[in-house]
Amino acid sequence: MATKADSNQLELWDSSSSTTQRAQDSLFSDLELGVGSGGNPRPTPESTTRLLDRNFATRRPLNILVADDNEINRKVIRVILQKLGYQCVEAMNGEEALEQYNSGKYDYIFMDIDMPEMTGIEATQAIRRIEEASSEKQTNRIAEIIAVTANISNETRLECKRAGMNGYLEKPITASDIKDQLLRSWPRVRNRRKT
Repeated sequence: MATKADSNQLELWDSSSSTTQRAQDSLFSDLELGVGSGGNPRPTPESTTRLLDRNFATRRPLNILVADDNEINRKVIRVILQKLGYQCVEAMNGEEALEQYNSGKYDYIFMDIDMPEMTGIEATQAIRRIEEASSEKQTNRIAEIIAVTANISNETRLECKRAGMNGYLEKPITASDIKDQLLRSWPRVRNRRKT
C-alpha cells in the first residue's frame, strides 16, 4: 500500500537542476585523494574544511541509518557522515533496515532502492505503515527517508515519492550532496522533535 507523499517533502522531487550542472566527483577522488576530475577545480583545503565541518552534527544532531547492499556505497556515505561528526548504523538490505528501524529511533534513513530480499521501496512502505500506526497512539516517530539510486528516471522518482520517500540522491554521492540534503531536511526534523 503506497503512502501519499507529504506536502512538506523535499523540493528535490520537482528539481529542474540538471545533474550535469553539478560535479559528480566521488568522495575519494576529490576529498580523500585531492585530485580534481572532469575538468573541475581541485578543492582547496579551506573549502574542504568548510564542507566537512565536524561541528555540523553538534548543531544538527541526528540518528542516521544507512541501508545499501553495496559495501562500498555504505562506506562512502559513512565516511562523509563521520567527517560531518555523525555516527550511523548500517543495514545490508531492506529487511535489515526495517529491523534496525524497529529497534531504534532514527531521524534519517539513506535508503538504496535496489536491494535484495526487500527493496528500498518495500522497506519504506513498511516503515511508513509503522509510523502511521504509531501516530494514532500519539507518538511522533517519522523519519526522513532519502532514496539513494543510480537510476534517477522520472518513473523511479515517482515510485519513490509514492512510497513515501522525502527525496533522493543520485549516485555517485558527494559530500556536498549529503550535507545539502541534511540542511534541507533539518527544519522538518527539528520541528517533529518539538511535538
